[in-house]
Formats: sequence, structure tokens, C-alpha cells
Amino acid sequence: MSDPQFTETQQFRSGGINFIYAFLLALIGLMLYGDYRQVFSGAASTHKSVPDGALIGLTLFLIVIVVLFYSTKLVTVINTEGVFYRWGPFKTSLTKFAWADIATAEVKKFDFPGWGVRYTGDGTMHNIKGNTGLHITLKTGDKLIFGTQKPDELAAALKQYKTKA
Repeated sequence: MSDPQFTETQQFRSGGINFIYAFLLALIGLMLYGDYRQVFSGAASTHKSVPDGALIGLTLFLIVIVVLFYSTKLVTVINTEGVFYRWGPFKTSLTKFAWADIATAEVKKFDFPGWGVRYTGDGTMHNIKGNTGLHITLKTGDKLIFGTQKPDELAAALKQYKTKA
């Protein structure tokens, strides 16, 4: 891959989502305290409402979910070769759409369908936040949308590289 003209990395780390992280971290703290009290401290309890293994398993599951959600990122790259993307940490290599395979590519607003990968009437959407993105129609007829927080920079990169392709 040649030097990228446009690169954007988006993560689930903005205003409102930070409250969710704070809540989940507080919940994990309470669960770790409960794990310690029930399993490791030997503190007398009148009853165990949850088996030890289930309590530890649930705590570990929640920790893994929070870490995965926090580390998830959408990387979008545009250069002379085409448009690339990947969802980290789930995929390490970039998926490429060569300019020769792209019928249309434009930056425009869309109806907000949510976060992550969504299958909409406008195509497969890859979005972290917002309602503006790169709309691509492939020559096969498949449609893709990649959310962006840098619409002006993205539009400039499209203008520059679509004409060179």
C-alpha cells in the first residue's frame, strides 16, 4: 500500500460513551469486591446466591467485553490504490476496494442507524458515531458506507484520488 493521503481512526471514546465506561467499571469493581468476599476472603456468609465459578466467570466476561469495546476502532484509508478499512482488534489487515472496482464514491449525510456494522437499505454501514460518511457503490452493485468525523478532509482526498484513478 502506498503512503496514505487520508487516514482516519475512530474509537468508541466520546462524551456519552464515557458514562457507560464509568458505569461498567464501577460494576466491575463491585463484582471484584463480591468475588473477593465470597471466594477468596473466607468471610462467613449466610448463603451463596451465585456459585463461585459463575461469579468469577461473569466478572471475567464483563471485563473482556469492556476491554474489547474500548479497544475497538474503525480505520479508514484512502490513497491512489483505493479505499481501505479495518475493524481492530478483530481484523489486523486492511480490506481493499480498488478504484477500478468503485463505480461511485461520495461524502454525504445518512440517517443514523447506530454503531458498529449495520445492514441498511443504503448498504452495509460501518460507523462509530455521527451521521456523515463515505458512500461507495461498487461496480458489482454492492453499497458500503463508512462513517467519518472528518468529512471535509475525506471529500478533498476523494476529489484528489478519484480523478487520478
